[in-house]
Amino acid sequence: MSRKLIRITLLSLAALGLFVLIGCVDKKINLIYSPVTKLDMPCTKSVAVVAFADKRSDKTLGQTTGSKTYYTDGDIGQWVSKALADELGRNGCKVSFVSSAAEAKGADYVLTGEVYKVFFRRPAYASFYTDMDLKVAMAHDDFTFFTQTFHVETYEDGTAPDESYILERDLQEAMKKVVPEIVSRVQ
Repeated sequence: MSRKLIRITLLSLAALGLFVLIGCVDKKINLIYSPVTKLDMPCTKSVAVVAFADKRSDKTLGQTTGSKTYYTDGDIGQWVSKALADELGRNGCKVSFVSSAAEAKGADYVLTGEVYKVFFRRPAYASFYTDMDLKVAMAHDDFTFFTQTFHVETYEDGTAPDESYILERDLQEAMKKVVPEIVSRVQ
């Protein structure tokens, strides 16, 4: 064999080995968010958003096509509650983001919440399934007067967007449900 053919063969095997190795490791998903909700009814009250509790029994984010794990270094509860704070601020609320309800003194309303599920599965490269459940509670003068669980579930086939984008889009869909419920109650 010529030296050139040996070199090409070795480079091809190295590239194949790297490709196989990349497919066999767990995959990190970055948690991103951009607000999307703009309502006709502006919010004029002050709202303290308390960091949501992560109540998921499985702290991973799901599975890749090769049954490897999706994970994040980010805090899921913070991701969801900061998204809610950003959405409320975009709609005129005077928002503060706090780590505990004790820090929320002085706000007209206090929002707390729990994240029960954020799950992502990619059964094939060009398809995905997501499932998200979160509960939001709203209090005024230390009295909780509104509690609701919100659910978003998506299955798409024939698309292959980035996993971070897919989770962001699902959280945006959840916020499209949550924000009108909150803003309608703070008028």
